[in-house]
Amino acid sequence: MTKVLLTGRGKWISKVIKEWKKPDGTVDRKWNMAFYPDDKSRDEIMELQAKGLKNRLKKDNDGWNISLSRPVTKMMRGEEVKFDPPYLKDAEGKDLGDTQIGNLSDCIVELYVYEHNVPGSNKKSIAARWEGATITKLIPYQTTGKSTPTEDEESPF
Repeated sequence: MTKVLLTGRGKWISKVIKEWKKPDGTVDRKWNMAFYPDDKSRDEIMELQAKGLKNRLKKDNDGWNISLSRPVTKMMRGEEVKFDPPYLKDAEGKDLGDTQIGNLSDCIVELYVYEHNVPGSNKKSIAARWEGATITKLIPYQTTGKSTPTEDEESPF
């Protein structure tokens, strides 16, 4: 279990819970963001992927990015564990509360990287849970006036 700090830029950073309907009909609830790592952090992500991290780097008009998430709840050893929202703070450590964060704000993200058993095998792998972000350069939030992203702002989730 390791804390990993990565630097880069972020999109869709918020404490809003997002919901997705899974193929089996259940609903997945989590906080998430798209993270655009700088070169050094991208190398660190690739090292984590070599150790088994399933999150994949993909490229869009703004560069290489990876989806990071934090579940609202998770079953762990037969018990439902509830998680607090990810922390969002400014460069001085002040809680940003419900401040809306503009896309491509500079940030340092914190991941909790942990080892887990691969279901159905005796193998081990690693996974990462998004703990929070320190926004080092806040870009003001701008809305397009629509409830969904524009074609240029396609959500990576």
